[in-house]
Amino acid sequence: MERDGSRRVILIDAHDGTREVLTARLRAQGYEVEPVPDGASGADMALSSPPAAVISDLWLPSISGVQICRLLRSEPATAEVPVILRGERDDPKSRFWAERAGAVAYVAKGRMGDLVRALAKATAAARSGDGFFMHCRCKTKMRCT
Repeated sequence: MERDGSRRVILIDAHDGTREVLTARLRAQGYEVEPVPDGASGADMALSSPPAAVISDLWLPSISGVQICRLLRSEPATAEVPVILRGERDDPKSRFWAERAGAVAYVAKGRMGDLVRALAKATAAARSGDGFFMHCRCKTKMRCT
């Protein structure tokens, strides 16, 4: 596994079991995963040592994934760190809030393949310097800032 930080991911999930399963699956894909149970710890970790990406639940007990995403976008050190938000289902409201916050992707929980693909795409774009563009369902190209 690369140790240059290009595969380092902060995973924020309040549920111990889910966090453990996602950590194991992402590590099996070659990612260096740092799991944290709450948004404040995850945001602090990302700000102190920017990762290749952040994966967070959309809604968390204290600080939400939307707030984390906005915070990371507002700080120069993490403004280009891709954030992937996860939610209970693939509904327009959750997708709307993820996009408005500046997430590079929204993935419904239970869609591990979608999560891995979104993570691979986001980290590759970050390494190549292409920026973080995503195509929404209406086929428009939007810049997540």
